[in-house]
Amino acid sequence: MGSNNFIVCMMFLTTYCFAQTKEISSSFKGVKTNEIHFEKLSFEELKAKAKKENKLIFINIYLTSCIPCKSMEKDVFTDDGVADYYNPNFINGSYDYSGTEGYGISEIYGINCFPNFLFMDGDGKIVHRRVGGMNQEDFLKLAESASNPKERLLYFEEEYPKKKSDPEFILNYLRLLDKGSCFPLVNFMPIAQDIESFTKRSNLLKEYFAFQTEEMLVNRVNWGVIHDYTYDYSSREFSYLLKNAETFKKLYTEDSVDAKIKNVFLTGRSLFLGNKALTEANETAYINEVKKLNSPEAEPALFWLCLERARGPQNWPEYLRLVMESGDKYIHSSEDKEKVSKVIYENMDDKIALEKAEQMMKTAAENDPGWLVYETYANVLYELNRKSEANSMALKALETAKRIGAKPQNYQSIVYLLEKIEKLKP
Repeated sequence: MGSNNFIVCMMFLTTYCFAQTKEISSSFKGVKTNEIHFEKLSFEELKAKAKKENKLIFINIYLTSCIPCKSMEKDVFTDDGVADYYNPNFINGSYDYSGTEGYGISEIYGINCFPNFLFMDGDGKIVHRRVGGMNQEDFLKLAESASNPKERLLYFEEEYPKKKSDPEFILNYLRLLDKGSCFPLVNFMPIAQDIESFTKRSNLLKEYFAFQTEEMLVNRVNWGVIHDYTYDYSSREFSYLLKNAETFKKLYTEDSVDAKIKNVFLTGRSLFLGNKALTEANETAYINEVKKLNSPEAEPALFWLCLERARGPQNWPEYLRLVMESGDKYIHSSEDKEKVSKVIYENMDDKIALEKAEQMMKTAAENDPGWLVYETYANVLYELNRKSEANSMALKALETAKRIGAKPQNYQSIVYLLEKIEKLKP
């Protein structure tokens, strides 16, 4: 199986701030704060304190460049309810991944994404864990689960050998493992440190579905499991979904079913290629595998697979042919229109191609008036040498970016675009 050695960091833009202080708990006399009190201790000292006070440890591992980490720091760790729960119940530690302590902890516990939350006992044994930013309510629920011996990940790990015949238990175990993993089960490219977790979750999924007959696959719970965790286009569950797509659509909306089918085929490409070279021949081999299924439900994915294969200097005519012939049928969302239009204006100077991109961006801007959509639309108009319209759209992009609080560095490309537009001849 192929792997990508990268660090995942889910992001939103935030700025750190302090709020006024207050007494939070009788357990913390003399500590006036309305935020989680993180100990200024080494990992070993943190464990020693937890043992002495007979408490669990909560550890936050973060990256200074990770924006959800900053969002947690600004909006969640400073919440009154969060502080009032975490401070009396845990010995709290927070470590930068790039620091000595943070890196050492990350090496021990296989941390590759941020923010990463660990709950452990005084011996350093993990009892619960979670990755990714969340709101105050969910962060409190996380702490409550870590505090409840029967809701912790450790409980499921220990009980699993005795409850392998309980599909509900297996499913709950799978969900906990997936929430604590840097690479969700539908992502086929875990790095080496996450292979064990990935394999364990894959096996749990197979064990769960072994209890489900085909007729049971259409129920709401199993649709949720298929939607959230099924990734193998050759699996029984996906084959059933493909053959009974209309039934699923009537029950769970056409958009959600179509999106799931498309996603499985697109991500299934990685599963098929594995360690094979990303060559046109191998890409074609996978497309032929999808075609063999002879399913109309696979057609949108086939379009996107062929479009992806056509990217590159030698294949732009084929890329444009696909967009012109089938784009109206398969390029629906504003996100997809923006993505394809960006490819066009960055790589083609063909007027027909640019006018097609303009058409897509016009509808995208009407349906999803976001600053990135406006920016792409402005770039298309710039390439068409329509100075006044391009300038107007770029200003709209800039105004929208500022209104939602985007940082200047994030919309610098719009400023640069406005400078380029100004140099166009009327």
